[in-house]
Amino acid sequence: MKLNISDLSLKRSVWITGFVFLSLAGCSAGVARDRFASEYRCPAEKTTVRELGGGAFEVEGCGKKQVFACIEAQWNTICRKD
Repeated sequence: MKLNISDLSLKRSVWITGFVFLSLAGCSAGVARDRFASEYRCPAEKTTVRELGGGAFEVEGCGKKQVFACIEAQWNTICRKD
């Protein structure tokens, strides 16, 4: 099977898109965790984050639980209580 340049470009584009998507999802979870830790005075290492889908994350720790809705905008992540 012979691959041409356009096949390689497509594979590279798919890989890069997947990498960026996963990186941003991880970033949003971290922002939600940090906001929870700050607002509830709960150390980040004592929290757990569960991705709910659609940019929503449930953060739990220190006997409290909160859902945050996060969006990515120009390389910034904004999370609000949901």
